[in-house]
Amino acid sequence: MNRLPIQVLVLSLIAVGCVIAYKGYDDDFVNFNRKTDMCVNKAKDQELCDEFLHCKTKLPDPLEKNFNKCIKQVYPDGSFGTCNDDTSLYQSSDKFNKYLNCLLTGLPEKSSLDQDGKNQYDVYKQCLHKVGDKCMKNH
Repeated sequence: MNRLPIQVLVLSLIAVGCVIAYKGYDDDFVNFNRKTDMCVNKAKDQELCDEFLHCKTKLPDPLEKNFNKCIKQVYPDGSFGTCNDDTSLYQSSDKFNKYLNCLLTGLPEKSSLDQDGKNQYDVYKQCLHKVGDKCMKNH
């Protein structure tokens, strides 16, 4: 079994955590977000993937626009979001790394969010905690 893609994914996520925390997003949530990404990707459960993607619609507008731009850039065929026995959410470590690179390049500083954006970010966090807790409990 080739573990290199998994190691690359884990190292990428750790690096992302450092960069996002630098941009003003709290470390605890960044770590939880990373664990949730990994759990949902590994679970290959369409219902869980749908719940995870629903949370992304709760991102503040600048973050949601950045997320959608990166998804379209890395998954132009519309294949992102398919989760089953044959396909994981991010599909490959290469695509996941491209997605993360795009996401981080366009990620705004948390301090640039207005009060509505900060409130919406809190709504997103609650949603993601619900999905992450469910995933980690069941997978």
